[in-house]
Amino acid sequence: MKAILFAIVTTFAVSASAADSFFVSTELTRNGVVVDNFAGSTTDGHTQPHSNIRLVKYRDSVTKDQTNMADLALGTKASFTPHITSDGRISLRFNVDYVELEKMATVKVGNFTIDQPKTVGFKHAVRDIFTSGQKREYKDWGNGVEYIYTVSVTKQ
Repeated sequence: MKAILFAIVTTFAVSASAADSFFVSTELTRNGVVVDNFAGSTTDGHTQPHSNIRLVKYRDSVTKDQTNMADLALGTKASFTPHITSDGRISLRFNVDYVELEKMATVKVGNFTIDQPKTVGFKHAVRDIFTSGQKREYKDWGNGVEYIYTVSVTKQ
């Protein structure tokens, strides 16, 4: 029984150590200024999350003569999932969502003031094929703002 258990554990250990490993790096710029970047490793088929979020409190509403506060999440949330293809290239699925505060208007409601945050940002989700070490740029233009999201993936 111990021999069978040892054989099973050894098989799983060899399988886990044989999994392809990938290094993913990204950079997001807004009008040429870096607003977020990420670098990390993951294995074939496993999702690597990235979160660079800060919460900003704001006055959301008024009920029963009381101001209700809320959190506004600003920054980047992303995930990356690489797979090795049958021809040795890398299929990379990624999703990025960047949010920034454009302005925080205020409105009077009776004797209270509430905030009306206006956010802008960049969202992109795609599955793309890379060769190891290849770098790609994904661009978005709108309202006089240019976002460039640069992604590279390397098989280690």
